[in-house]
Amino acid sequence: MAKLVRPQKISDQVLAILEERIATGIYEEGSKLPPERTLAEEFGVSRPSVRVALNILIAKQVLEARQGDGYYVSVKPQQDFLQSWQELLGKHTNWETDVFDFSCHVEGCMAALAAERRTDADLKRIDFWRQKFETACESGNLEHQAEADVSFHQTIADAAHNILFSHLSSSLLKMLYQQTRSGII
Repeated sequence: MAKLVRPQKISDQVLAILEERIATGIYEEGSKLPPERTLAEEFGVSRPSVRVALNILIAKQVLEARQGDGYYVSVKPQQDFLQSWQELLGKHTNWETDVFDFSCHVEGCMAALAAERRTDADLKRIDFWRQKFETACESGNLEHQAEADVSFHQTIADAAHNILFSHLSSSLLKMLYQQTRSGII
């Protein structure tokens, strides 16, 4: 039996665009989205179609609605993800070895993809953070070293041009940075 093709609802199309923009970082965690009116004009759709898509993202906890202020990309899913990793590591006796092993393998894969897919702009960002790290090391500034190290590794993950690696790296680097800052590592 043949499967019928049905036109996609406008709100579903708007939802797909908004999800992609959030996933790719066009709308970053904690940032405010353009107003409904602006989105409706940009997409050439009605405000109710935009509102349906926004409400779905709120239900998924991807967005937060702030009364009278608009819609913001939620940080809650990121916090939940980090908290579950931190709880797991806190209960696991070999966590330092496991984190190191996991990082080596994942970062190796990301670096290999970045080497294949990087752009000239990616290379400039990688070199920028490498230089920042070296400068921080030379000056002995541990805070700047940690910041540059995290940014350097995240830039490599981003240069792999794979959204899953980018988000996984971001989450793990934030967690490891917090663990390091709290003296656990």
